Amino acid sequence: MASVLVEPMWVLVKVRTDEGVVGVGEAYHGAGVHQIVVDPRLTRALIGKDPRNVNRLFKDMMGSMSASGFYQGAVISAISGIEMALWDIAGQACGQPIWRLLGGRYRDTIRVYADRHAGDKETPEAYVKTALAAEADGFDALKFDIDPLPQMLDRYSSSLTSGEIDHYVSVVTAMREALNPATELAIDAH
Repeated sequence: MASVLVEPMWVLVKVRTDEGVVGVGEAYHGAGVHQIVVDPRLTRALIGKDPRNVNRLFKDMMGSMSASGFYQGAVISAISGIEMALWDIAGQACGQPIWRLLGGRYRDTIRVYADRHAGDKETPEAYVKTALAAEADGFDALKFDIDPLPQMLDRYSSSLTSGEIDHYVSVVTAMREALNPATELAIDAH
């Protein structure tokens, strides 16, 4: 029998101007985001307007969705994806990168970290293997999600038992001991 695979569907938003300029934005996935991005209440707030007036259009979109929980969830995700696409259009229209339009350069370099999970198993050894691989790839800062894998959620209640807490303490301890002391380790328990 074939197995079923369900993957999160990221929402890439394209806004096209009447002059053919296309801006691309990304909306965080969630129930209803695909539909909200093309909701007539939002599109009416945009059609016929100058896409370079990003802040005004953002305000107009928020107002058009005021009865729909516009400060949270799928609605704000959809609006944010459209806003990104509008900034993309504004940058193209000016021939400038968006960072310059948003106030210019703040620093010359940025530090990046690797965001990881153990993989298929939640053993300390699996986490250590993943941590060392990220360190070998040149990352000197790592963030690990130590919440249960989706397929294991049904065995966890809303609060962890002392044994489960001890398990995650051993996971973090094993990674910390295996990594270079200069490598930063952040833990996200969601």
